[in-house]
Amino acid sequence: MSQQILVPIDGSASARKALEHACLIQRATQAGIHLLHVPEVPVAKDSLGAMVGASPVDYTPEKGHLEGNIC
Repeated sequence: MSQQILVPIDGSASARKALEHACLIQRATQAGIHLLHVPEVPVAKDSLGAMVGASPVDYTPEKGHLEGNIC
């Protein structure tokens, strides 16, 4: 069974350090690396105070991406 490393990323310095650490582990073990980014959908309250989320069509995540070999 192959080993896999899951790295949550959010653009922060801490996430970058976690990715760098995962790359060290990957080199030592030949494990696969999977990046996980879950965008936070904006939430608001309606006139009655109920929480409502924006439609995914209305949501525009920050632009940014990783290209090529991440390790």
